[in-house]
Amino acid sequence: MAHSFGGLSNIITAIKNIKALVSLDGTERYNYSLLKKSPYFNLIKIDIPYIHFAQKNIPEKVLIIENIPSELNHQFQLYDSLKHSDVYSYKFKDLTHTYFSSFGVLFADRDKRQDKDDAQIMKSYQLLSIHTLQFLKSILKNKAKF
Repeated sequence: MAHSFGGLSNIITAIKNIKALVSLDGTERYNYSLLKKSPYFNLIKIDIPYIHFAQKNIPEKVLIIENIPSELNHQFQLYDSLKHSDVYSYKFKDLTHTYFSSFGVLFADRDKRQDKDDAQIMKSYQLLSIHTLQFLKSILKNKAKF
């Protein structure tokens, strides 16, 4: 399980002996070209269940001010390329990137341009935690497909 930039190492680690991947808005979604540069990256070897929890769509004014390509709101090259594993992707409409970790939820300054209020962020973070736990239980305990 990884958040943000840890998402790149998360994918590389998938080639090793692990049973599932959880991405908390990992950078593998936003910087696929960097991931592909790794000598350890091999799409064929990613054959385990993978779930990616994504932030809400970034508002247009934030995309412009921060010089972020708008296709990041809808494009996910890695997810679209995975053919050998069960893959899942969910967007959380009340979470921006920072709030996929407890540190961000508790200590990050809210971005008035796009962040929801504390109650909405906490509720979404709780749902994220529940969904992560359900995914891991279903995969690691072989209960059923997620």
